[in-house]
Amino acid sequence: MDMEETEVYLDRDQCTHLEVEYFEADTLNIPADALLRSKRGGYDSYHCELLEPMGSNIINLLRERADHPGWYRMLGARGRVSER
Repeated sequence: MDMEETEVYLDRDQCTHLEVEYFEADTLNIPADALLRSKRGGYDSYHCELLEPMGSNIINLLRERADHPGWYRMLGARGRVSER
C-alpha cells in the first residue's frame, strides 16, 4: 500500500473529539484501532479494511488546508510504543 496515496476521513464530531481541524491544516498521530472506535456508527468497508489490520499501530495523518474537508493523508504507520 502506498501510504501517500491513502486517505482517511474524519467527520466533524471526530475532529472535535480528537481536537484536530476539519477545514484547516493539521496533523494527527493515533492508533488505528482508536481511530476506528472514534467514528460514531462505525466506518465504511474501505476504512475498516484499511485500518483494522493495523491494530494498535500508530498512524501518522496530515491534512493541508487545500484538502477536502475532513480528509487526512496517511503518511505512515509504526508499532505502538509500549507503555511501562
